[in-house]
Amino acid sequence: MAQNGTDAAAAAAVFVIPASGEVPAAGDGNGSSGSALPLPPIFQTPFRPDLIHKAFVHLSSHSFQPQGRHPTAGMDVVADTNDPPTGRGIARIARARGGGGRRRGEGAEVASTRGGRQAHPPAAEKVIYKKLNKKEGRLAFCSAVAATASRRIVESRGHRVAGYADGMKGRFPIVIEDDIGQHATTREVLALVEKLGLGDDVERLRSRKARSGRSSLRGRSKKIGKSVLFVVAGDGNVPLKSAAGTLPGVEARGVAELSVLDLAPGSDPIRLTVFTRSAVEQLGRVRSAHLDVMCMMPGSSSSHAEGEQSDQHLQDGTPENGVRADAGDEPAGDGEPGEAEQT
Repeated sequence: MAQNGTDAAAAAAVFVIPASGEVPAAGDGNGSSGSALPLPPIFQTPFRPDLIHKAFVHLSSHSFQPQGRHPTAGMDVVADTNDPPTGRGIARIARARGGGGRRRGEGAEVASTRGGRQAHPPAAEKVIYKKLNKKEGRLAFCSAVAATASRRIVESRGHRVAGYADGMKGRFPIVIEDDIGQHATTREVLALVEKLGLGDDVERLRSRKARSGRSSLRGRSKKIGKSVLFVVAGDGNVPLKSAAGTLPGVEARGVAELSVLDLAPGSDPIRLTVFTRSAVEQLGRVRSAHLDVMCMMPGSSSSHAEGEQSDQHLQDGTPENGVRADAGDEPAGDGEPGEAEQT
């Protein structure tokens, strides 16, 4: 059964922060420096951590590289057991033949010897690409998007949002004007993050200690976690994408390339996300079977375009396709999306 983990009193509209990042004083949220934006029905999707985890595992497998071994690896040596194998006071293991060489008489070729073959080597023919049902994938994506509107779920992943919550009275999801996509320098992005009150979440990654042991010897002494994710309209090809890349854990994605892998890293929901106005409007054009049913239920509008929220939730929601937001019946943003990719 579906579990509704989003805030019980989800607002039908969200305050849009101006591009300057100046959060208005705590109050009714209807100051002159911003405006209200109706939230599309996708933000009313029930919270399904089980489907989010399944979608993450399956989509992660799409980047795996097949492994295999040479058919004769470890067996390119002449080695046989003694005939008869017993009666010599030594083990029956296969030993290298030859005369005068270093390898003569050493155990070779079989799995239990030095330099021998592997007992059960990985096969390149093994199917490691896990397919995901289209409706499950779409429901997992919509559920991950809806979870960004819950402060409780965002904080449960370890994000620090106290600075933002104090200024905006905990209004989630975080929506800002489209002008932030033109921020071309890291200095501008960092200043925006500080004005939003999310600087503590970036700083928590700077204080991570280096790991010791085997991971350090293999060049993995530091792990860079995930911090703020900026979601912009279109394919994300904006100056903000490169400018945010130098800040630890800060990334920018377009709605057309957004997936569960971005919203729930490590299958742990949900990442601290900042949407632009156009990105929210583009997410409102996402088509899914469970969204259509929600809009037909009592108390909700039958059209996605009106952006009204449904008070009822489908307990066994069945979305239509994919995990990316660019799959739909009509174009979203600047491009013309096709079928949802599962990469």
